Amino acid sequence: MFSVSDIKETVYPAAYRRGKELYETAGVFDFSYELYLVDELPVADVRAKVRGINQEYYEVTATIDEEFGDVTNCNCGCEAFYNYEGMCKHCVAMLLNYVNKRTPMEILRLKRGQSTETPEAGERPVGKMETAAPLKNLLSQTDVLAGAGVNIPRKELRLAPVVADDKVISIPLFYPNFWGVVTADPQKKSITFKITKKYGKERISFNKVISEPAGLSTSEKREIEIKEFVVEEGKTLDLSPYWDRIIDNRLEAPVLQEADKHDFRYVTIK
Repeated sequence: MFSVSDIKETVYPAAYRRGKELYETAGVFDFSYELYLVDELPVADVRAKVRGINQEYYEVTATIDEEFGDVTNCNCGCEAFYNYEGMCKHCVAMLLNYVNKRTPMEILRLKRGQSTETPEAGERPVGKMETAAPLKNLLSQTDVLAGAGVNIPRKELRLAPVVADDKVISIPLFYPNFWGVVTADPQKKSITFKITKKYGKERISFNKVISEPAGLSTSEKREIEIKEFVVEEGKTLDLSPYWDRIIDNRLEAPVLQEADKHDFRYVTIK
């Protein structure tokens, strides 16, 4: 999946720095993108207007190969794009905007042949939220995102799945640089983290697991030092020796007792 690392590898450092400044100062507007499949591989057409200096804005377009993390085509109306080698800062700003708005779930749904919504002008459509049946079944077994996260600079992997019974559970986790699956078997007290997909060439590794179970005080956080694990597609991290420190199903008592017996007032905030 296309990532910030892919952008950095494609452009000159100066262009990336200036493009990042443009993106961070709201220089991208009228943004939209369309995801589709070409030979069963995900592709994105991206377009936007990006703030300029000599004129109010420049029209920028790009085509992205999501499977291999490449920009196959990019165009901008500025002079730098035509006079210098490589992409300009306006292209960088738009691509950064895309990476931070497109979600891994959109790519997954596209590959599965499910419909995807295309945001217009940088906004995601708001409507009734429904949970698909397979996801409902998964949520009935565990909180998919409970305590899940990564801190790549600190080499930290955060995991705290809630195991509700004796059944084996598999929890999909999606990050910009890689996808993985956590599998926990309560009967064997085994827990593994398998890397199912790796994107970009950036080297990612972990030497610490942070477990902060949902519903418990932050004082319950556990930091577990592990042998360095380098993220590579198909590789599996065995965390079974730390089962008792990672898995914790204790939950604090509800703050409001007998909530169903209380009247609530609904307020509309504009």
